Order: sequence, then C-alpha cells, then structure tokens
Amino acid sequence: MKLLSKLKNLFSKNHQTATDEPAPISRQIMHYLDARKWQYEYHPANNEQALHELHHISLNLTDRQREWTCIFRINEKNQLVGLFAILPDIVPHSHFAPMIMAIANANRGVDFGSIEFSPADGIIHAKLSFDVEFAPLTDRLLDCYLHAATTLSELAQNLYDEVMNESEPSPILLDYLHYNDLTATDDGKQDSFFVPTEQYQ
Repeated sequence: MKLLSKLKNLFSKNHQTATDEPAPISRQIMHYLDARKWQYEYHPANNEQALHELHHISLNLTDRQREWTCIFRINEKNQLVGLFAILPDIVPHSHFAPMIMAIANANRGVDFGSIEFSPADGIIHAKLSFDVEFAPLTDRLLDCYLHAATTLSELAQNLYDEVMNESEPSPILLDYLHYNDLTATDDGKQDSFFVPTEQYQ
C-alpha cells in the first residue's frame, strides 16, 4: 500500500468530532497555505485525540524530482507543533542496520530538527518541533520551518539512496561505523566536541 494511502486511512479512523471548525493554530497554518494556493487536507482531532486537541494538516510537496508528504501535527492544548516531512519510500528489513547508523551519524551534524527512522514500518521522516506559545507563528517563521524540513528531507533522501545502493547489507550495526565519514567537515576533519568545565554551575 502506498504510504500516502496508509496515512489517509490512519486519519480517517474514528474521525467523528463535535465540530470540524479548525482550532486557532490550525486555522493560522491553513491561512498560510491558502495564501500560497497550496492543496492540503485538514484532519480535526478524532475521538481518541480530543483530550489533547490533536489536529493534523497534510499536503504533498515536490521539487519536480522527488515527492514527499508533509504533515503538521498540532496540539492546540499545549501549543506545540510537530512538522514532519515523510519520504515516499520504505526501508526494507535487509537495510535496517546501515540505515540506522547512517541516520544516527547524520543527526550529529543537524542543528535544528532531526531525521527519524521507524523500525516498526521502515518509514523515514524529517521532524521539526516548535512552541507557538513562546514563538507566535508568522509567515516568515512558517517559511523557515518548511525550508528546514525540506532541507532535512533532502538529506534523508540522500541517505536512503546511498544505503539502498548496497546490494548485500550486513544486519550488524557495528559493521557500519564508517558512516562517521558523513559528518566530516569541508576540510575533511571529523566533528569534535568540547569537554565541559570541571566545576558544576
């Protein structure tokens, strides 16, 4: 089953709510998307999500070479928003070990957001989280968040392509420590970390 179809089936379950009127943060994001004439689907909180006022907005994005699914997960109660950029391809079990190591090492060089991999279903997605309570949404911020998610999804897709090029992957994680090379800086040196002060603050 295509990933987008699986997501639509997930959202359609228990989709009965007291009202389908968008909540404040959801409405603001939808206004941003409407202004750009982007097509999307709004999924209000279902019966199981009503306690946390958990809403979703999903849309498809493309750079004319690749496509991915973007989902806003909006918790209207605590005003936390998760932005996911989900790759269309699923990692087969045979490539779990190299994919896990590639993502783990790539995330060391990511300053905002992360790339995540679900061993339960083989799905890879980029993820950003932001707090609307302390940083109210603006069009400029949403531009930045979507740009960051797009950049992370491109990195995730490059990792996927590289891992899938391996015809006989090993199931042993330690066999893929060479993925540290992905975090090398422009001059070829590996990232380094500073030791903390000896005194506690």
